[in-house]
This record gives sequence, C-alpha cells and structure tokens, in this order.
Amino acid sequence: LSKGVSIPRPTRVGPSAFFQNDEVVPINTANEEVTPLLEEAFVSGGRVSHSAQLMAYHPKYLSSSIRTQHIMMRCDGPLPFHWRSYIAIMAAARHKCSALMSIARVDFLLMDGPESWLNGLGHIPRKLLNLNQLNKLLAHQPWMVKPHHFEALLQPGPESWSMGELVHAFTVLAHWHALAGFAYGCGVYPEIDAIDGHTSDSPVQGVTAAARGGDSRSISPNVAGQAELD
Repeated sequence: LSKGVSIPRPTRVGPSAFFQNDEVVPINTANEEVTPLLEEAFVSGGRVSHSAQLMAYHPKYLSSSIRTQHIMMRCDGPLPFHWRSYIAIMAAARHKCSALMSIARVDFLLMDGPESWLNGLGHIPRKLLNLNQLNKLLAHQPWMVKPHHFEALLQPGPESWSMGELVHAFTVLAHWHALAGFAYGCGVYPEIDAIDGHTSDSPVQGVTAAARGGDSRSISPNVAGQAELD
C-alpha cells in the first residue's frame, strides 16, 4: 500500500448471503468424501467456486455437477471451447447473475475468446447471435420453446447449426440457467475476482474499484440485456 499498489479484498465474507461462514463446508475440510470432489472441482475449473462449496452439503449432487460441467465445457465436442464459455455468459446474463457471469467471463478469456465479444451481442458472430431468442425463451418462458425454434437454427445456410452443435449449445444453456437458479436460491456471492466481488484500497485516490466501474474486461450491459423478452 505504501507504494500505491491496490490490494483486492473480498467485499463479503463467506460464499453465501444465507449461511454463516462457519456453517459452510470449509475448503480444507477433513471429510474424506468431500475433499476429493473439491480437488476435482479445482482441477477442472481452476477454482473451488462458491457454488461448489455450497453443493458440498450434498456430495453426490456435487459429484454429478462437477462431472457434468467438465464433460460439457472441457471435453471433446462439436463446439469450440470459447463458444461454450460465451454461451454460458449468455445464459447467466439473462438472469443478471453476476456470480456466474464472472466465472464464465474468466473462462472465456482463458480459452482465447475475442475480448471484443464482451462488449455486447452486437460484436459476436451472427450464428451465435441467432441462439439468443432460444436463450431468452429458455430463461424466462421455457414452456414456449417449440420445434420451430430448433428448425430455424438448423436451416441450411452459412449461419446454420449442425444437430450436434445445437444439442451441445442447448445443453450448455440449460445447465447454466439451472446454475443461476441455484446461485440465487442459495444466495451465492460473486467470487473475489468478479467485478463486484472485491474492493481495492487506493491510498492515492481513496476510491474503490467498484466506484471506478471495474476493469477494462468487464462485461458490457449489452450482453446482459433486459430481463424482459423482446
């Protein structure tokens, strides 16, 4: 601090607004069933997320969640890895779930996703943008999803989706929509590296990172859009 270096500090204590910190399964737990799962989560995602820590109450559920997400986001499949991460951003953004948006954003950049895509839906490929209507329906009115929504995406053309790509994309959307529900239902706090998950002491200016509007890699509000359907 004496040299003007900002030190990030978490804005909140613990992973959840609904549980006291001493009620949550600790990351360094001695539970022989949970420890390997938290290690698996770290190896797969580069962190033990707040969501994973809360799921540790139910080890079997946590195990299924970790392995499902690993297969979906990290294993061989028809979609490029950065597309998977961006689709996850799209899903989380429909719910304005910053706790998940920040994780997917970091993942997207680690997968060499174009940083310009984070400026909004107007900066992404048309093929990916065409998925947005399905994403909105799945988030807010899933009972309105009909066969014609899939048929439109599968129509032959330069921006068409293959059946395998569309199944993969739909699975990613559904998974991250469900995670958003879990995050809100359990009061999951954003991670410390999220835009609203930390604050920084600034001895020179005396303002926080949040007051400055975050860093240059923040997700544009254009990605989140409006909660209502167009």
